[in-house]
Amino acid sequence: MPVTIHLGGTPRDLLVQQQLDISDACIDVISALQNAAPHGRDYPFGINDKSRVSDTQTIKRDIENIVAIMGRVNALAANYIDQN
Repeated sequence: MPVTIHLGGTPRDLLVQQQLDISDACIDVISALQNAAPHGRDYPFGINDKSRVSDTQTIKRDIENIVAIMGRVNALAANYIDQN
């Protein structure tokens, strides 16, 4: 589905910054999860920490894709404005 940024909505720069903030927070979460990874003997029934890290990395990639798409939309809009 194409990304549409409404003229009367939140400014594009703020939307991009919000997504970048999420991406930065994901880096912190990934680091915290890796630092908190327990040794197998700590929890006899185990926890799937690798899955949580992987899920967070997926979220981070999704956010980076959103920011890239927003950048392309902005470039297309600027090109359209220049031509008209």
